[in-house]
Amino acid sequence: MTTAVDTPFEIDLAIEQRLRAYVSAVSGALGVGWASCALDLGSPRSAYVALDRRLPSHPDRDLALLWDERQGWTAAVETHSGEDLIQVDRMGGRIVPPPAEVVRFAAGLGRRPRRARARSRSEALRSPELPNVRELPGEPAAEEPPRTPEELLALLDRHDLSAADHFWAA
Repeated sequence: MTTAVDTPFEIDLAIEQRLRAYVSAVSGALGVGWASCALDLGSPRSAYVALDRRLPSHPDRDLALLWDERQGWTAAVETHSGEDLIQVDRMGGRIVPPPAEVVRFAAGLGRRPRRARARSRSEALRSPELPNVRELPGEPAAEEPPRTPEELLALLDRHDLSAADHFWAA
């Protein structure tokens, strides 16, 4: 659903709407729903999706998926005492992949070699470079992060989310 937008306000609103629909579609495909999600519309825009499982390598820590407009999806485990989440794997490939690809990534967590060194989310967001990721055979090459809000909007518009059962009310 591509829509003409002109002002920065309209672009930000369109990104918020598309991002809510996208994260809702991903969380629905993962079977956890919107109640397990949070969005941060600051810079960089990001999302959090709590999963209903734990990793064998971290049996006492809750698992979540994190998305941000710089590096796409990563898996992280919760820490104790409110510390930053610890990244345990990175999806690689596209910044805004189809929900089914995110489901495949989540299903493989704990079952394949890690592709990114573990580091805190705040460290990842402070770092201007993306971590080195070993692309696995058959995966798309890493996509460049969007440089402008318009580029992010174009990435979100690649998916038809008009039929997505998403939550819009704040």
